[in-house]
Amino acid sequence: MERIYCKNCLRETPAYPCPLCGYDPEAAPAVSQALEQCILHGRYLTGRALEKTPIGISYKALDLEENRPVSIREFFPAGQAQRQPDGSLSWLTPPHPEGALGTHSQMPEDVVLDSFSENNTIYTVFRPAAPSRKRPPQVRKKESEWLPFLLALLLFLLTIAAALPLLACLHP
Repeated sequence: MERIYCKNCLRETPAYPCPLCGYDPEAAPAVSQALEQCILHGRYLTGRALEKTPIGISYKALDLEENRPVSIREFFPAGQAQRQPDGSLSWLTPPHPEGALGTHSQMPEDVVLDSFSENNTIYTVFRPAAPSRKRPPQVRKKESEWLPFLLALLLFLLTIAAALPLLACLHP
């Protein structure tokens, strides 16, 4: 029986949606020409594509040798390359791999774990980014939600203000 890994949490799962993290690939936005659920360099299992930028595609991935999460960037410049059915890239214009390597040369050495050439392009393996500790944004009520309450409160206060002179006449 084939092992199935969740594209999001990269843990073994019996089916989708993943019972461990709730990820459902049918409901997730697709990144065009991404190479998901593929083993690269005989070692890295690509999960879901995180983003596509003008110079490439970033993936969540799992290092199968060390059983740890990693991030992978694939050099895939917009307008210069096209994905083939076998997963490799065909180049519409000659590639400039120094552009891909130049963006990674600024990264600290302890962040870049590996780099290799495969599928007629370059891949760079990174430590995954630390999860963000930002607080979730506060949900603000729309004007249409609080306006009826405010109008009812205003009407109540006006009624009490109008009744005060009548109450003063009743109690001399």
